[in-house]
Amino acid sequence: MDYRYHCQHQAESFANSIIPVPGDYPLRNGLPEDFREHFKELCKLAKDIYMDMAKQPENYGLMLLDINETDHNRARDSYRTIHRFMDTLNVLFLNGEVRNHCLTVNAEEFREAAKKITKYGLILSRLCDFGFFISDFESNVIDKNAVTFSVEYPDSPNIVEALKYIAKIGCFLKKPSR
Repeated sequence: MDYRYHCQHQAESFANSIIPVPGDYPLRNGLPEDFREHFKELCKLAKDIYMDMAKQPENYGLMLLDINETDHNRARDSYRTIHRFMDTLNVLFLNGEVRNHCLTVNAEEFREAAKKITKYGLILSRLCDFGFFISDFESNVIDKNAVTFSVEYPDSPNIVEALKYIAKIGCFLKKPSR
């Protein structure tokens, strides 16, 4: 791929670092046996999203720093904007509860935590483009009157449970990026 921006290279690197989940992937105690399959699907989806991010960084609100820019601090800041994706998932899943393949999120807690994430609405919008359904979400914002909102992934409903479990054990980033 021809890169115009630093963040494109980093997004593709993130995608390429996601390796396929082996059939004998060891599970933590307490996880259902089918978690492995859901984790495989989640990894494939994450890889697809990072590749999309590399192709269309402006749709995620990434810092579009020219690839020829030599200021390493600015390049690092550009790379860091990719973390907004995981930061947004972290905030969603730490402020919600899963029941019947649906994440119900406390809207006020989400809004408060998401204030630290620049352009998180673009990321939610791209998740919708990838097949997620987010209730009370329109024009890159959660309805200001919503007390709760829900997040579902109809194409593979168990991915919601997999994401919640991963957030719960702390695999997502803890500190939101700029």
